[in-house]
Amino acid sequence: MTAAEVEACCLALPGAHKVRLWGRVDVYKLTNKVFCTCSEADGVSFKASDVLYSILTESGPGVRARGFTPGAWVAIPLADADADDVVGWIAQSHGYAAASLTKAARAELGL
Repeated sequence: MTAAEVEACCLALPGAHKVRLWGRVDVYKLTNKVFCTCSEADGVSFKASDVLYSILTESGPGVRARGFTPGAWVAIPLADADADDVVGWIAQSHGYAAASLTKAARAELGL
């Protein structure tokens, strides 16, 4: 998977926007809630369920994402990221961000 594919996937989700931090990390947000990051150095990072986090970090290509809550955010090197899987995981992470918004904010975004 490439950084451009991650960007296309993230920005296709309702209400998503991108900011670039530290000149190297693309951060994808839903309002002020981060749901994905991507950089060549760190790969693609997203919030995962406890079960998915365990699967990806214990027997899959994932590692604990730096700078995020342990046990919730997983990072996968872009070279090891299967596009079909990552698209679903990013959508799930977007859903977690949406669920944390107020009912009014979700309605305003059409979620």
